[in-house]
Amino acid sequence: MAVTGDDRKVNRMEVLVWVTEATWHACVAAMRDHVSSDAHVTLLYVADDDVPAAAKGALAGLLGRSSGSGPDPAARVRELAAQAGQDLLGAAAHETGREVAL
Repeated sequence: MAVTGDDRKVNRMEVLVWVTEATWHACVAAMRDHVSSDAHVTLLYVADDDVPAAAKGALAGLLGRSSGSGPDPAARVRELAAQAGQDLLGAAAHETGREVAL
């Protein structure tokens, strides 16, 4: 975001912090140590879609022993992954000690 006034240009830093289960503590600590308090910070979590696909593929591995009439396991895994991602973002946001976008 650029704001002009008195022929000066002031830029506000935009910071994107990618959080994962394994590294979010270190990423948030680095953000706290190196990013100015007036910067706009966004936390991002990206779920891997390979896991739900593997859950769905597991039924095919039953070689006909699954009727296929039950609930799609990929949908449940996706739902659990989404909730886990939201929980992780919430914990990371709390640990930043500042207002952040998710």
